[in-house]
Amino acid sequence: MKCRHIVILYIILIFNYSLIAQSKASSIETTRYFEFHNNFWINLHFYLYETAIASYEKPLDKLVKKGIWQKLSQKEKVVFQKTITYYKDHIDLKNHFNQELIGFRKWIINYNEQDMLPESRFEILFIKNLNEFKPIYSTHFWKIHRQINTDKLQENIDLIKKTEDIVISRMAKLAQAKWQDTKMRIDLSIKSPGGGAFTLSRIPSSIVLSTVINYPEIAGDWVETLFHEASHTIIKGQKGAIAESINRASEKLKVKPPKNLWHAILFYTAGKVSQEAFLEQGINDYTLYMNRENVFSFYQNAIHKYFASYLVDETELDIAIENVINSISDKLELARTITIFNTAFKEGNITRLESLITGKYQHTNGTSKSIGKTAWLKYLKNRKKDIDDGNLVVTKYEMKETQLELYDNFAIVTAKIITSDIRDGKLKESQYRVTHVWVKDGSLWKRTGFHDSKIESN
Repeated sequence: MKCRHIVILYIILIFNYSLIAQSKASSIETTRYFEFHNNFWINLHFYLYETAIASYEKPLDKLVKKGIWQKLSQKEKVVFQKTITYYKDHIDLKNHFNQELIGFRKWIINYNEQDMLPESRFEILFIKNLNEFKPIYSTHFWKIHRQINTDKLQENIDLIKKTEDIVISRMAKLAQAKWQDTKMRIDLSIKSPGGGAFTLSRIPSSIVLSTVINYPEIAGDWVETLFHEASHTIIKGQKGAIAESINRASEKLKVKPPKNLWHAILFYTAGKVSQEAFLEQGINDYTLYMNRENVFSFYQNAIHKYFASYLVDETELDIAIENVINSISDKLELARTITIFNTAFKEGNITRLESLITGKYQHTNGTSKSIGKTAWLKYLKNRKKDIDDGNLVVTKYEMKETQLELYDNFAIVTAKIITSDIRDGKLKESQYRVTHVWVKDGSLWKRTGFHDSKIESN
């Protein structure tokens, strides 16, 4: 029995050593803080994952480059479509942070192009589909994807090496946290969910970083994305100095901790620190990704105005965050009120809606003249009757691309509304551009004006 245990232990050690060796085989560049990998299986998986998502909008032959699609044999096309169908039917495409998927991705980085994925705790049919697709990806896609990854890294590696010391030491100081001692693994991928990068695991640290972006690229942008994602290890939503400061300030101001404020602060801080480091390298006109792509627009003005002082040691962290939260409290309350209003409209809650509009309320649809409060409430009562009778079923009422501009005692809100309802058995989907005018009535926000304009489908 002892000999058997020794043999098993020996096999396990050899297997683990083999995985480490295979993992190292995909390493293509190292810096003081990072180890970059160009892994076959992570690229194959994310290519399938993102293609499966896109296939809801377009057929597979329109998603694959024409030259490559034409080279595929009929049998390869069948296998390709079968694999995409499996992803759509069995893989969580709405949540790339799905824990089982995270575990799967942490597992496949241990294998390379020469390997077949072994049967494991993951669904056997899943592994079978990937192994079946492997020769197709290897023959028609991997060489191109591998080169794109390599080229992207080589375009940026010099800037990474010249700026990583100052950026990482400064981010650690501002986050009041210790940066990890070991190198962080960065898997380059032709595709990646989460806006082009996401953290695969924090312990040990592992990041997937896309080498293909969907917006005009400027010098430094890819490197800021790297530093931002790496900083997720020290700036977090639940733990650490910034999260704790947000909780303290919120408790003091008697408000709920603003949702994802910690992430908005991370975007701003990583952007500003990178911008300063890039300036020393001759990149003089770098614009923060947060500003350029309008990320967390709800928080931008407050963070730029009040958190900047913490970055230059003029204000303590708690004071800076308290000032940020205090300055957006009205905005937060308005956003909360709009959510309540939209829910009430979807459900036909007339009492709630009446309490959230002014006596001089004006409502204008793009196809009719303006009506006042009384006429609008009459419309709501007729609509409510249709809902109660089952003649109208509202399946969706969503507000997106929301912009809130606050003044002394009123606010202008612009947004895109997406609706879906079934009336008399017929499904109708519509989109509108809307403008609201809200006024502050004591401590309450009330809507006093509305206008919409229908977005015509192409």
